[in-house]
Amino acid sequence: MAVVEKLSQSYISGKWQPCLPEHYTEEKVEQLIETLPRKLVNALLPFQLDGLRFGLRRGGRCFIADEMGLGKTLQVIYLVL
Repeated sequence: MAVVEKLSQSYISGKWQPCLPEHYTEEKVEQLIETLPRKLVNALLPFQLDGLRFGLRRGGRCFIADEMGLGKTLQVIYLVL
């Protein structure tokens, strides 16, 4: 129940709040993105970068269900780098 309450607080506040030990804060996510090669990050489309941030916030545990050809493989590669 605590996870649902914390996720609800994230929704209400409009800002991600980690609720499990493997989750990362927004600041940590941005630090991780900064460690990736700039050329690769610049190749991502805005929605792919949002997906990458989403996955990083959750410690890489997410389900990417975009349409075919939208770069799911690329996002997963970035998540495991």
